[in-house]
Amino acid sequence: MKQFYCYLGSTPENHHELVSIGRKLGLWDCRRTTIGDKIAELANDGDERAARICAEHPNFFSFVCDL
Repeated sequence: MKQFYCYLGSTPENHHELVSIGRKLGLWDCRRTTIGDKIAELANDGDERAARICAEHPNFFSFVCDL
């Protein structure tokens, strides 16, 4: 069963953590405002690493539903 995540956003205090997470997935060319959306998109498209990251970082990503 596939899970669906959405990006909640980041703050100036935690945006470096989000950038670091994105770089672990190879997202070097995304801006901070789009990294979270891209990670959620990857997770929703079936990328297991991105889905695991979403599940491990509830401060950035919200589990919406099982599809």
